[in-house]
Amino acid sequence: MHRPLFVIFALSGLVIAATGCSPATEAGAETVKCGTGQVIKYDANTGAPYCAFLDDLGNVDDGTISDSTVDATVDSTTDSTVSDVKTDADAKVDTDAAVDSTPDIKPDVPKVPDSFKCPIKTPGLGGKIGTACTKDEDCKWGSCFFGPPLAGYDGAIGICAKSCSCTGGDANMNSCYYDDTPDLTESYKCVMEKTAGAGNKLFVGPDPVKMCARTCKKDADCVAWNPEMPNCINGSTNELSSGASVCGKAVPQ
Repeated sequence: MHRPLFVIFALSGLVIAATGCSPATEAGAETVKCGTGQVIKYDANTGAPYCAFLDDLGNVDDGTISDSTVDATVDSTTDSTVSDVKTDADAKVDTDAAVDSTPDIKPDVPKVPDSFKCPIKTPGLGGKIGTACTKDEDCKWGSCFFGPPLAGYDGAIGICAKSCSCTGGDANMNSCYYDDTPDLTESYKCVMEKTAGAGNKLFVGPDPVKMCARTCKKDADCVAWNPEMPNCINGSTNELSSGASVCGKAVPQ
């Protein structure tokens, strides 16, 4: 038996009316009024509603720090890893420590003049070996040597000098005895400077100085010859090696 269509439609309407309802809301939500930039949140334990702020990115700030590592991500080692930039004071070289401990010329030892070097020059009319001078032209052999080993390395003393280390040319003229007087009232011997290895603390090298020197018997002989070379140096000293007594200025020991 078939029911009329209007009965079916009527029953269907009742079903829809019975089952259709509005969305559920949490209790008390209608009593919470949130301000601008806030939304309603519910406590997880009590279910009570409360207002929470939205951050600039639209995230809900519910009382916890959403990004606790922002500040912590700053490189804490930035300052400690900056390279140590040296200041002018740091970069300054210690000049005292950098001084060559074995300089070519010691401060208190005069340099050997070029005029003293070989070959021997043709003798002139100047002063004899060991006499006082102020310039090369004052001397017979064209060399005024200031502060030689024979003068105790005293740079204030200039003496007429002749090397006895030269070879070649006239061997007779190269020798010290070339300057001897016929009666030997004046005679000359070769004197050699000792090296550092032989105990001479004033040696600068690279080669030892070899020079002719006036022979003597006593200090008075030397004072009469050149008052600035007052010592009759007998044989060897810490600075000189000689096979005879010669006029010079001894280095204080």
